[in-house]
Amino acid sequence: METSHQDYTVEIDNIQQSEWSELLNRFEDATFYQTWGYGAIHHGSKQLTHFVVKQDNESVGAAQGRIVRIPGLKIGIAHFPWGPMWRVRGSQTDTHSLQQTLRLLFSHYAANLGLLVRIRSYEADSGHNQQAAFQLFEREGFTRSPKPHYQTIRLDLSPSLESLRSSMNSSWRRHLRAAEKKDLTVIQGSSDELFEKFNRLYEEMYTRKKIVGYDPAITKYRQMQAAMPDHLKFTIMVCEFENEPIAANVISAMGNAGMYFFGATSERAIRENLRGAYLLHWRTIEWLKSRGFRWYDLRGYDPTAYPGVSRFKAGLNGDVVRFAEFTGCANPVSLAAVKLGEGSVRKLRAALGRDSYE
Repeated sequence: METSHQDYTVEIDNIQQSEWSELLNRFEDATFYQTWGYGAIHHGSKQLTHFVVKQDNESVGAAQGRIVRIPGLKIGIAHFPWGPMWRVRGSQTDTHSLQQTLRLLFSHYAANLGLLVRIRSYEADSGHNQQAAFQLFEREGFTRSPKPHYQTIRLDLSPSLESLRSSMNSSWRRHLRAAEKKDLTVIQGSSDELFEKFNRLYEEMYTRKKIVGYDPAITKYRQMQAAMPDHLKFTIMVCEFENEPIAANVISAMGNAGMYFFGATSERAIRENLRGAYLLHWRTIEWLKSRGFRWYDLRGYDPTAYPGVSRFKAGLNGDVVRFAEFTGCANPVSLAAVKLGEGSVRKLRAALGRDSYE
């Protein structure tokens, strides 16, 4: 479907998967969560919706979302994680494009379809006037949730490698120096063979930590890897000692950021204090800088629930960045019904032991 608003044109569900994959290269704020492969495998193709805003036939805004209908009701939610994308690579930040993208998105999904529109976006992003951007959300009919739902640590990669290293806390630097003195090697790529090496380490880690049940998400992400075009695939970094994998990381690099997704360390690495994880993250920083990325996102930071992992991530001395959630609905009655229905669905999913959707 295609509609127009002044000099802007919007196309809804009128793009092929290959075209969408190429479109992601246009935006600095593209992330793995906006890839077609992620959406189709994690949520199912039938729930996906793709929204593209153009000006003078050039894409200036885009978002992949998921539409969920509340069982038994004629209403539902259009959820856009990590969206919309609007920072066009190599051009000045134009909040007018964001405003038009939000206006058209609200018009279609909230006003025309009667859905509750939910958008989750970074609360802060150095180098952009995010406060002005968030004011546009409210101006275009969205309400900001007072409670942040997610926070992460982002490391600004614009300083030199020497500065990045010196800014780490002393413990992190000490562990890194110790790792560099070991006879460790790092290999990287996007092959399924490397993913399998990571997979074996991940399974071993789950067994060692006595976590009941192997995380099925890893199987899903491996399927996503196989479905992705080469330029959107994960990069897997494997640290080896005496030709044996002892640690591995899975990284997504697109837009202007690299994002740490998964990591695993072997029992031997811990027993012999090899510190492979420190070397892997440092090599990731070096690699991202060499390719011109601005940010390294450690993907998640929760000192209360995960104190050990959070201390490790905080040791890189990045900034804690929170997500803001915005909701928009054209009909107050529908909004109340959606929230009531969503609460019932959450209780049901909790009773079944399932995670709530992202």
